[in-house]
Amino acid sequence: MYHSFIHRFVPSITLPYAHSALKAYSVAVPHVTNNSMVLDLFVACGALVMGFGNAATRDESLKYYRCCVMNLKTQINNQKINGTESWLLSALPILLIFEKHRGTSVTKSMKHLHGLYLMIKEREKQKMLTGGPKLGMVPDERSSLESFLYHYATGILFVSDEGLKKYLPRGVFRHLLKSLITPIYRSEIVWVNNPVLGGSIFLFEIVERISWFFRQHSSTGICDADEGNGLLKELDDWRFPGMPDTLAGLSEGRSLKAHHDAAMVWKNGARILLLKALHPDISENDIRIRTCVDDGRNWLEKIPLGGDTGCTGCTIFWPIAMIGCASTRQEDREFIRNMSTGLAEVVFSVSSYQLLDLCMHAWGEKTEFPERGLDVLYNRNIMDNYYL
Repeated sequence: MYHSFIHRFVPSITLPYAHSALKAYSVAVPHVTNNSMVLDLFVACGALVMGFGNAATRDESLKYYRCCVMNLKTQINNQKINGTESWLLSALPILLIFEKHRGTSVTKSMKHLHGLYLMIKEREKQKMLTGGPKLGMVPDERSSLESFLYHYATGILFVSDEGLKKYLPRGVFRHLLKSLITPIYRSEIVWVNNPVLGGSIFLFEIVERISWFFRQHSSTGICDADEGNGLLKELDDWRFPGMPDTLAGLSEGRSLKAHHDAAMVWKNGARILLLKALHPDISENDIRIRTCVDDGRNWLEKIPLGGDTGCTGCTIFWPIAMIGCASTRQEDREFIRNMSTGLAEVVFSVSSYQLLDLCMHAWGEKTEFPERGLDVLYNRNIMDNYYL
């Protein structure tokens, strides 16, 4: 099971473009040598991958996961953990990913997200008091900060209304963003220093604000058109950072290109959500939505989802869901079905099935109800079940 963790799970959560010193192999895996809780967690993740589609092995993964969590709680209660440990900072994102991969909702996974946030805040506080490298300028902090921000931003749309009241504060992304801009390592491509967000780091900050804008509109029925149009302009103005021509054709260049293409998928998915918030009655056949679906699919067709060196597909469930829910043509829907299958084969996550399940609700294929289209995004009885 540990072998499965190293050779299947870790590649499935690793972005191939990232600097080698910031990948999970370098940041998280070394902690296994002197911590039994980390070993239990890694074995649980390996068993989860082995048990993808196999109930017996899946139950085995839960046994190791629960052992890790129980021991962690005991250590905290006995004050043997103070919240500054590097191994815990690296382990918490993997605890969160484990829950997400096995299909746990955002609302039920929030404990790990909150725990990671509290650790980050404690690190920030200690650095202000004692000096030393600024927050985010050592590998474990950089990787965990970005994993936190990614899961925080993607969770906003799916957390329940009650959970949203207890969710992390609006603006967290912008506050922590400053800790991620300065590169740790020299590179021709500066954003390889951002192992999760990469060249899309500022795009994700816009996505965070779009998600909050949508949730505010959906809960109150009030839409601030000036704010929404401002977000639309920011999104349209955002450009992916350039890449040197010298990398064209090289394997490194291909992984960078895949990351660029994934960013374009995100841009189109975010635009769909924002247009829906600004124009609640907009038709899925409106040219503005139709263009996003077509562009998003064109970019998706270019992306190699996974491989031995890493997995671009692990971070694109959210925008594919937006594109899928807005799809009206059968050929587009069939493409989304195939994407779901392809993602399952390389990410080993229930999120791949949740993605299709949500789209099938939008297409009217799950119940006796007619097609809902993008209106499904307002249905909390459906949305609360996912974490994409």
